[in-house]
Amino acid sequence: MINNVEDVAVVTVNITYDPSVIHVTDAGNSDFQLFFKNLCFVDKGWVKMGAYQVMNGLSGDVKFAELNITPVGSPGETTNLEIEVITLTDSEDKPIKAAVKNGSFTIEGHVQLDTGAPEDPYPSIGGTHYGTIKPNKTIMVCKLYTYPCPGTGGHAEYVEIRNNSGWNVSARWDGYEGGDWHNICFDERFTLQAGVEYNYTIVTGSYPQIHHKKELTMDNGIITCTQFIDINGKKHKDWIPAIKLGSCEER
Repeated sequence: MINNVEDVAVVTVNITYDPSVIHVTDAGNSDFQLFFKNLCFVDKGWVKMGAYQVMNGLSGDVKFAELNITPVGSPGETTNLEIEVITLTDSEDKPIKAAVKNGSFTIEGHVQLDTGAPEDPYPSIGGTHYGTIKPNKTIMVCKLYTYPCPGTGGHAEYVEIRNNSGWNVSARWDGYEGGDWHNICFDERFTLQAGVEYNYTIVTGSYPQIHHKKELTMDNGIITCTQFIDINGKKHKDWIPAIKLGSCEER
């Protein structure tokens, strides 16, 4: 889109992206009378497009083009969509000043941050876990699953995730009713960015499964234990809760 413009008549734009993540496979449906596209280098991460208005220019919010984007990477991968304006002129061939707002594209899917179940989850007890999570892929999250010890009601009662910028999200357990006591669902879906370290606070009840390690490397990231304070007030340094962070489509 070209927003709040006066008398725009000629536009030429380059868009670049990571070709290992997406390909721009088509472009069109422009408000301009004439539109062209060069899709010869989509596998190189580059597309050039141009548009012309033969008589009077267009004004207001003008659609330059719609893009068809095909994911070619893996779920959780992301790329910037960098826009370079080569030409932006009015019907008298005078340049139009404009600020560019770049975009991004993330491949959604069933990417999880999953500690898995430990070989030996004992000893186990409820309490408050503090630590860090650092994904190596972008994770779309709307729920937290807690692995319970067999034959127990092990669960998480509260979870908070935050980063150093002041962003945070939290959710509370709904209780044993409804048959979904092992999941906490967040009010809104959120994203954990690859390469960003997040702090977590997880309050557990009953007997959740525990990884007795200070740090655990998973397929999609690393989780650490800063401190665990059990319900008796005893402090530990190597108790990581067995959890799974993922989207609501996952089971």
